[in-house]
Order: sequence, then C-alpha cells, then structure tokens
Amino acid sequence: MWPRYVVSDNFLNKKHFDSIKDIKFDTQPNDWDIYKHKIYNDGKIEIGFQSSTGVSSYTEKDIRGYGAKNRLPKEVTEKMLRQHQHKEGNSPLSEEDIKDIHNTYHDQMINWLKELAPEKLEYYWYTELNVVNNGKNHIFPIHSDSRDKLLSVVIYIAPEINEGTTLYEDKSGKNPKQIEWVPNRAFVFSRNDNTWHSYKADGKNNRLTLVYNLRSDKYWKK
Repeated sequence: MWPRYVVSDNFLNKKHFDSIKDIKFDTQPNDWDIYKHKIYNDGKIEIGFQSSTGVSSYTEKDIRGYGAKNRLPKEVTEKMLRQHQHKEGNSPLSEEDIKDIHNTYHDQMINWLKELAPEKLEYYWYTELNVVNNGKNHIFPIHSDSRDKLLSVVIYIAPEINEGTTLYEDKSGKNPKQIEWVPNRAFVFSRNDNTWHSYKADGKNNRLTLVYNLRSDKYWKK
C-alpha cells in the first residue's frame, strides 16, 4: 500500500513557473532531456545536462565537421551543439535563478519531509532541481525510486493537458491510480518499498516537469 503523499496545487509562484515553462528543448518523441541542478548544504552548485540520446564530447568544430561530412540536417547538427554546450555545464537557469528557487521553497520541502518521513531528515545532504522534458511517446517504467531520494516532488509544468503520475499497488502494476495532470500541481512523497509508480507523455505533446528532490549520500547505506 502506498504511504501518505501530498498534492499541492498552484505551487510555484508565477515568476518561477513561467521561467521553467519558457525553457526550450529539442526532445524527440521517444527521448528525454534533463537540465540538472544540485545545491549542496555548503552552497555549492553543480549544473549539468543529461539526455537519453547521450551528449557529445567533441569540440564545436568537430561537431560541425561531422555534420557536414555526413550531410546531417541543420537541426540535427544544432541539437548536437546544444547538447555539447549543456555537457559543459550551461543551463537556461543561472546560478542566481537556482538559488532563488531553492531559497523560496526549501523550508516547505523540509516541512514536507518532516511530515512524511521525519526519520530521514538527518540524512539530508543536497537539493536536486531537474527540469525534465519527456518526448510525447516516451514511457518511464514502473519503479519505486532510489533509496537516496529522501523526498520526491514532481511539479507539472506544461502543456495544459497531458498524463500525470500513475501509482500502483505493486511492481506488476496492480490497481493503477493517477495523480491527474494539472499545470503547477506538485505531487510529493517519500519513497519506500511500496511507492511503485510510472509516468509517460500522452502521445500528443511532450511532458515538461520540474522534479525537486531532497537527497542523501547516506540513507541508502543504512
């Protein structure tokens, strides 16, 4: 049986919601792309990019040469260049943007962790802000989340209509229940061995979310 969870509507303020919604991706129908941001307790920030298609380790000149040699469409070459830039640590969100989001909602996240799993609080190490774009045909299989995730928060961003997060009684997918997609709705839970869930886009549009996690490097070892 699923543990207690929280659904909170109109979670992000307008400035933050719009800044996430306006981020541009080139995600293909069966793929996913993620802008990754980590904020540690000591204030250190790490920024990266991850894609189901992988990212290039070549220079910009190498990428343009490869595109020309293989007669790749211009849009394919440009996406490879953007992925290369992302690998170097670029993000549409500046460090100031990331700090602003973190400072605005951190107390609420900690309060939710205290409410849902107070025994995990001492293991908190860093916050993860992932802007996730799933292609319209992408399906993420049933899973329960890794043990180093202390609090998982999925905030639906865009479009207006899509698929939410589906909860299950067990790994086989018994008794599905969906947390309906509503833009700016936050779905909040603390994982355990029963938090089986999956998500997918609706086959019509890409699915944009902000995944806001409190994580640890220790809890999974205990």
